[in-house]
Amino acid sequence: MIGKKEIIKSIATLIGNELNLKVYAIDAKEGYDRPSFFIEEAIHLVTNLGTDLMEERVTIRLTYFPEDGADRNKKLWEMEERLKKLFFVGIKITNDFFVTFEEDISFEITPSTNLAVLLPMHFIQDVAANLGEDIETLEMEFTEE
Repeated sequence: MIGKKEIIKSIATLIGNELNLKVYAIDAKEGYDRPSFFIEEAIHLVTNLGTDLMEERVTIRLTYFPEDGADRNKKLWEMEERLKKLFFVGIKITNDFFVTFEEDISFEITPSTNLAVLLPMHFIQDVAANLGEDIETLEMEFTEE
């Protein structure tokens, strides 16, 4: 079963490989380089769809911190364009799990002049197929008294 750890790691790896930038967990308060990203889970909704199916809606928040300088807004706009292209088709989480974005990816330049990005994902997982171990069938005998 795919969890938020795998999703966050896949996004961070993609940004690191394709944009050559560092990605930090949101709890890193100091000592980070610029330009860089912070990543965190913003929303995680889970719905039981029956016996073996689980629907998940996960939104990941990225915050881009550009280098300081006079052309900061230009750098934010350029990064927005790069991210649109990077996430346009979706994200490969594992070799057999690929997530596309069915909802809008939102970009916002914050008052502190950073770029906030929300990546909404929606997927359904077969819980029984992903338990990792086979479940033995218990044979029970019922008697009437």
